[in-house]
Amino acid sequence: MYTTIGGYDTSLGDFRLGEEYYEEGILANYAQIPDMLEQLCKETNEKLGNVHDILTVKLAADFHYRFMHIKPFEAGNITVGLLMMNYIQIMFREPLIIIPGEDKAKYLAAIKMQKDTPTPETFERFVGEELLSQLRKEVSPQK
Repeated sequence: MYTTIGGYDTSLGDFRLGEEYYEEGILANYAQIPDMLEQLCKETNEKLGNVHDILTVKLAADFHYRFMHIKPFEAGNITVGLLMMNYIQIMFREPLIIIPGEDKAKYLAAIKMQKDTPTPETFERFVGEELLSQLRKEVSPQK
């Protein structure tokens, strides 16, 4: 991909060098991506030593939400965000968070930043409900 300031190849892990827009407005400025990712990783690493039980789900969902609003790559951000969210779950030997394909529209709606309240609570609630639904299916008797 080429922009007015140069080219980049996200298949090689390059960060995007152009502005990205969505209906609520602009995402992270491309020049701020490295610093924003470093800050996100630093804050997440600091929290890793203090989380337990259900708080791991909140931390994982919060990381994914914030990562998606940085949107460092031209493509593949959802996949990387989901992998990182589940990596946090694996670190604590917690169940993986699986978002079924039929829930993709709900997932995308939950991850959108609300204009009035740009906080991850809606997404955290969605992730918690998906995990709970998944666990209920696993423990319910098979018919």
